[in-house]
Amino acid sequence: MKRIKPKVRSRIKTLLRDKNRIVKKVKIEGSEFLVSFTHLGETEKESFTEGSIIFINRDHPLFKKLEGKSEITLYHLIRLVSQEIIKLGSSIKP
Repeated sequence: MKRIKPKVRSRIKTLLRDKNRIVKKVKIEGSEFLVSFTHLGETEKESFTEGSIIFINRDHPLFKKLEGKSEITLYHLIRLVSQEIIKLGSSIKP
């Protein structure tokens, strides 16, 4: 997998890692949010938000298909997280 630059790496911190999930705290432009990579089953959604936590389903067929391909997996994860951030932003009322 591509090495992540130190500047980017300092914005991502692993909070929890066990056999069922990986939880990371991500900082972007002064905002912080949690991303949980969790085993939810093949029939569940690819990603969703609950509160301010973004859940990524590690059992989703597309995630499993891309799992060994490092660069494509990275783009896929960026797409999922971006999609959920947009949903979070649109749900906040001014």
